[in-house]
Amino acid sequence: MVSSKSLNRQVEARSARAILAGSLSCSIVLAWVFNLLESKLETHWAALPAGLVVFGVGLWLLIPYLQRRRKAIGWVLAVSILNMLIVVPELVLRLAGFNYESRIEFGHPLPRHFMYYEPDEKLLWRIRPEYPGVNSLGFPGTEIENPKPDGVFRVLFLGDSVTQQGFPELVEHFLNMKFRDDPRRFQSTVLAVPGYSSYQGRILTELFGSEMEPDVAVVFFGWNDHWLAYGVVDAQKAVRTSARRFDGLVRWTYHHFRLVQAANWLAASIAGSQNEPTDTTRVPIDAYRDNLSRIGTFFNESGVPVIFISAPTSHYKLGVPSYLMEEKFVRSAEEAVRLHREYNEVVRETARDGGSYLLDLESEFELLRAEDLERLFTNDGIHLSQSGLAVVAKRVYETISERVLQER
Repeated sequence: MVSSKSLNRQVEARSARAILAGSLSCSIVLAWVFNLLESKLETHWAALPAGLVVFGVGLWLLIPYLQRRRKAIGWVLAVSILNMLIVVPELVLRLAGFNYESRIEFGHPLPRHFMYYEPDEKLLWRIRPEYPGVNSLGFPGTEIENPKPDGVFRVLFLGDSVTQQGFPELVEHFLNMKFRDDPRRFQSTVLAVPGYSSYQGRILTELFGSEMEPDVAVVFFGWNDHWLAYGVVDAQKAVRTSARRFDGLVRWTYHHFRLVQAANWLAASIAGSQNEPTDTTRVPIDAYRDNLSRIGTFFNESGVPVIFISAPTSHYKLGVPSYLMEEKFVRSAEEAVRLHREYNEVVRETARDGGSYLLDLESEFELLRAEDLERLFTNDGIHLSQSGLAVVAKRVYETISERVLQER
């Protein structure tokens, strides 16, 4: 006859198995779905579903063993509960694309984008070097050779996501094709990151303008400068990246665990300090003028010609996408158009007053038909399609080959 104690242990074992199975099944399914949808940037999660299965089977087999030897199995229940309280919510947040970075507030990059960036005290952020196609400085492209090798004509590109899209690579190709018999090798060096404004462009110029030894500098900013500021303007933002080991552990934990970020987001919500735009732009227009002027002056005093580009758009003929207002980049479509024109006018003034070259793509693209603009831009009217990248690259290449190289 089975004693009551033995019966209770059997019931406890069955209950523990049932709870464990239910708990880990949630994690396994979520982990499996996450891996189906994951980007290549998070391949370290690939072993999670298999690991959870092995872990679950091991505990499943361990429970009756512990029960037969009258060992405590309460800790198995604790593991199941912790899984539901930590692992499951973490996976749900990741599947939902949740990411909250409160230390740097912008309209763009959005909080969820900061999984791709690392904080930088001077530049505010760079791309994480561990990602494909990113060099150790945190910029797109291969490692930059410094000092510059002999026989290299280096074109330095400063800009935002439009430049980062890839047209500098085409400029390099076009130049090397045209001057194939020239002993020099033309090289594009890109210091452009999504979300950068002229503020970061000025800092980049001060940090790397001499070190990179450019033969010509191409400057393409504007979009992020005239989006609404969050918290304070770019020049007043501060990021701390202490080298102390404990601080590094805190940053690593915050970056890697969405639950920690969610707790921070909840605290910010309760405190009423959620991401909301101010009444000014990220880089007010006078600061924009000053940033561009200082970039131009730095290179001109170093004997490096500068090409300023006015940012083209399809907004004037095809309209401003509604998401720019919905996500609070700008207050209205009319304001988006007005600000873009005003900031591009500063580009023209800076090039003229500083004796630099101007590639007025805004004016050139404004002459195009609506159907041509649809072909050259993506749906946001900001970024370029492959055809658009080729057109911009061709115009930059022509400016360098027909003006800069001919006049110097």
